[in-house]
Amino acid sequence: MAIKTSMMQLLRSPVKLIVFLLASALASAMLCVGLNLSANANANIKAADEVFTTIAVPEVYTPRGRLVRSLTREERDKYTDPETGILKIPPELTETVLLPAAVTEEKLDITELRNAPGASLIDMRMRFGAWVKGENQLSFGMDCNRFPGLDDIIIFTYDGEVPLVIQPGSGKKNQIPLTVSFSASPFYKYSGSLTLFTVRMLPEMLSASAVGLPEMFDLGSEYLPGSFVLEPGKQYIVMLSWVEPSQSYGADGAFIESGAVSSAMLSTDPFHNPRNFPYSKQSLRQSTAFGLSLDNTAIMPYLPIDEYSDGFFETEQGAYFTEAIEALKINTNSLTAITTRDMGAMRPFHNGNVFISEGRAFTREEYDAGERVCVVSSAMAQLNGWELGDTLQLAFYDCEPEQYNDDPDNINPTMEWHYSAYTDETDGFFDEGEYTIAGMFDGRVEQYQRKEYNSGIDKLHMVHCIIPESSVENAPEPYLYKYTTSIRLDNDKAIDFINHIQSSPLMAPPEGEPTPFELRLTVYDQGYSFVAPGLTQLSRISGITLICAIAVVGLAVVVLSLVQALRCRRELAIMRMLGTPRRKALVIALAAVALVCALGAGIGAYAGSAISTEVAQKVVESADENAADTTFTAMMGEGKSNEFDFTLESDPAFAIAAFAAVSAAFLLLSLVFIAPQTKRSPMALLGEKEE
Repeated sequence: MAIKTSMMQLLRSPVKLIVFLLASALASAMLCVGLNLSANANANIKAADEVFTTIAVPEVYTPRGRLVRSLTREERDKYTDPETGILKIPPELTETVLLPAAVTEEKLDITELRNAPGASLIDMRMRFGAWVKGENQLSFGMDCNRFPGLDDIIIFTYDGEVPLVIQPGSGKKNQIPLTVSFSASPFYKYSGSLTLFTVRMLPEMLSASAVGLPEMFDLGSEYLPGSFVLEPGKQYIVMLSWVEPSQSYGADGAFIESGAVSSAMLSTDPFHNPRNFPYSKQSLRQSTAFGLSLDNTAIMPYLPIDEYSDGFFETEQGAYFTEAIEALKINTNSLTAITTRDMGAMRPFHNGNVFISEGRAFTREEYDAGERVCVVSSAMAQLNGWELGDTLQLAFYDCEPEQYNDDPDNINPTMEWHYSAYTDETDGFFDEGEYTIAGMFDGRVEQYQRKEYNSGIDKLHMVHCIIPESSVENAPEPYLYKYTTSIRLDNDKAIDFINHIQSSPLMAPPEGEPTPFELRLTVYDQGYSFVAPGLTQLSRISGITLICAIAVVGLAVVVLSLVQALRCRRELAIMRMLGTPRRKALVIALAAVALVCALGAGIGAYAGSAISTEVAQKVVESADENAADTTFTAMMGEGKSNEFDFTLESDPAFAIAAFAAVSAAFLLLSLVFIAPQTKRSPMALLGEKEE
């Protein structure tokens, strides 16, 4: 009865009814749209963070080389020493050039990188040798182009009928009949003959002692210095490099099988001379565009060969060969370990060229706890019969950055080198442990000494074994290097990060303060910058809309409640004079208006829910149009990006929330304003002018 009376009173004021209905509908609609826009913005930002990862790859350059312009014949004659024949070019004819470098934090302070806005993690990955201990020989396949070296040490009997002189530096090939009784390498087999050759070198370079090697290798003085004479029937031990077995291939070029070694070079071993090809980045990394003057260790000119007999390994010469044999056994059973704190930020995984084909990547708990787990290549797993959950006993040893040739700018663009080598520069093993295989990677993975794919930072090699950084102790200091470093950035902070670093001393040193290093950065965002304008616009508009909606709701509720409180005083006075109880009078004063406002709020919430998706779509589309010329992305020339579709939907729960919020706010505020009026006397209420 009270509600009916209230409705009859309201119907006598149609303008008031319409105003209350429209105001509550508008407030509810705006609130519903604002809530939906805000929810869509948050959901899409979260989804984008799951789809996209933004990283920065730093490159360090240092002035390590000289660019020499072409010289005329007259200039060559002028600057050539007539006695030595050495060309001495004056500094004014050269220009210092910047070359890629790997540098530790001790030499380059990267505090600016760590503290830059948006930089959440710097992953400076270490690379070093990982000797796979155990009874089983590590398999790299039968193709010798997959072997982690081209070296061997053999003991053989010379089966010739006359003495044979082996001369260093002559470039002459010697066909030697022999019987091999020992081979240090597990990869090669030998038949009854072998072609041996040496590298042609200048006469003044033929003394072993002249280059700091043991005098025991100054042999055969009756011939050309450094020569060696093979006597029929005697045994010899020799170090071989460039070991080349015969191999057969199918019509399609596919490898079929490997045969006996057909030729080899008498040269140094990779343990005593780790700068020898192929264990040297310096021997490979020479520009195809200009000549560079670099510090380089020459290929040793001596012949590492000696007579062999019982007790040989107890001699000084024998100890020298023993070191090389032990190192060769380690090298032929080694992987190259890569430590990481963030596998997803490694560029090969980041751009999707390399992926986890079996198992899983590391968990954050494994990173934090230093769990001894690893991810190996599916190629090595297949060759060696490894399965998920198997364990590898790994002993780690240091390798200088020069060990790995992964720079694409070299004189032989087909060759890279990702194998580790235990050398006389190695200071033993710094850690050892049992690692469980948690996953296997596949995709853009090299499997040979010579590269199958283009050079770049977006691939791995089958000998790589990825482990958590925290699982290794006493590891060498990592290097800031484009092939082993990536910086994870907050997706929406890439521009802030770039601007900060560009103005920092790392990239903009103070004038007059030369720096030995120059830093460059490339940002890869997986295409995030293509969707960033839409996310930014959606987030900005949703925030503005929600604030405006809350303001409109607040204003509408306050105004409507206040108007109702002022306009109902006469009715309250009359009802009180007629003896209507105070509580019932309050219900009559509020019921109809509250119902009208609730109806308006419901209509507005429904309308807001209906148009929310369309409004969100318009916001995203306008962002794409306005930002078409300002978006950026760096995908290394791939012309692709991660797929991402905006999820724009209207949640019915927000319509209910908007309806409830407007209705409840009006009812509560009206009670606050009207309840005190019911306590006043009717005459006091009638005495006030009705607004």
